[in-house]
Amino acid sequence: MTDGPPHPPRLPVLLAAFAIVTAGAAAANHWAGNWAWPSAAFLMLLAPLALSPDLRRMLLPEPGSLLRGAAQGLAAALLLIPAFWAVLAVSGGFRAGELSWAALGARAPAEVALVAVPEELFFRGFLQRHLDELWPGRRRVLGAACGPGLAAAAALFALAHLAVQPRPQALLVFFPGLAFGWLYARQQSVAGPVILHAACNLSLLACPGFLA
Repeated sequence: MTDGPPHPPRLPVLLAAFAIVTAGAAAANHWAGNWAWPSAAFLMLLAPLALSPDLRRMLLPEPGSLLRGAAQGLAAALLLIPAFWAVLAVSGGFRAGELSWAALGARAPAEVALVAVPEELFFRGFLQRHLDELWPGRRRVLGAACGPGLAAAAALFALAHLAVQPRPQALLVFFPGLAFGWLYARQQSVAGPVILHAACNLSLLACPGFLA
């Protein structure tokens, strides 16, 4: 007799994990100094490792979906970030002089390893995936099967940013969160969201006052 598919964590468990991770990240931001990013990353990686019933599917997707997801994330970055810069340029918020290959090279490793990877594993690979399993019913949106978990994970993503940086502008990350969630829904891989997420964060080097 074979076992059935593993049951996803229930909603109270997912919300408790979100609350603990968010509280820990906020505390680290205030008190951990240079260790704030590593501390938050550790918490966001620990929760899926401790609670996800199917780590292999989350951490080791099919190679094809990994490559397609990466390509789609890169394509989304090449499409969305210039459009974002163009909108800011109208208001004078874009400063091309602030962006350099040296600045990008210095910031990129930390943005990928300590921000984009742990956040996308937690919010998309863990929360969105399990919320979609708990709340069935999806609709095709531009080739992606999108369910309630996508919007819920994007909302939690925004609330986490608000808790860490308590200012209204932090809630704007809800909108890129929707894009990250859509990329995840297309391939069930965090490769695309990680690439777009890191690219979005690095693009802010050219818009130093955007979230200030």
